[in-house]
Amino acid sequence: MDEGTTATRVCTRCGQTKGETSEFFGESRGRLRTVCRTCNRLQDAEYKRKNADKIVEQRRRTADATRLRSHRWYVNNKEKHRACVKAWHALHPGAQTEIARKWRETNREQEQQRAVRTRALSPLIGRQRTAKSKAKAKGVVVANVDYQALLLQYGSTCYLCGKTIQGYELSFDHIIPFDKGGAHIPENVRPVHALCNSKKNTKLILPSVP
Repeated sequence: MDEGTTATRVCTRCGQTKGETSEFFGESRGRLRTVCRTCNRLQDAEYKRKNADKIVEQRRRTADATRLRSHRWYVNNKEKHRACVKAWHALHPGAQTEIARKWRETNREQEQQRAVRTRALSPLIGRQRTAKSKAKAKGVVVANVDYQALLLQYGSTCYLCGKTIQGYELSFDHIIPFDKGGAHIPENVRPVHALCNSKKNTKLILPSVP
């Protein structure tokens, strides 16, 4: 080959002769592919078109498996996770706020739906956090309590006075107070009037209907 002449290669798919460089032929394991980049892109696009459902399912399974591995790691390494998060925030002050802002800008519709759900559940979410904190401080059993499920189960009737609870009057009471060893579990929580709850305070008053 004459000096200064560029080596060429024939694409096995389209038959065109192109420069034998990575500009025209992609690399695999340190070697140039036999199919040119243009044909490779067309081949990928054709595969994706014919196997769209299969690709979506594969991505879903991969995402589910990744979330499961991440959750298992987190459960077994909570302290390490907290330390990593703390170190990352120390190295990148304000970065999390910026990431959240960019996500909201590019996902406005999802953000609006999330905001609607949060506003609807915010009183219950806040109540859950407050009750959990108090229960942990008292050293009693703590579990997740689904307040919406309790409303569906017991209705909007105050278990202390038996009258209907209006939306602004709604509160939830632990039948057996924390001070008397009551736990923060669904079986120990009932809907009540906020005023009835305040009057009861830490007294033990069992419901007439279990």
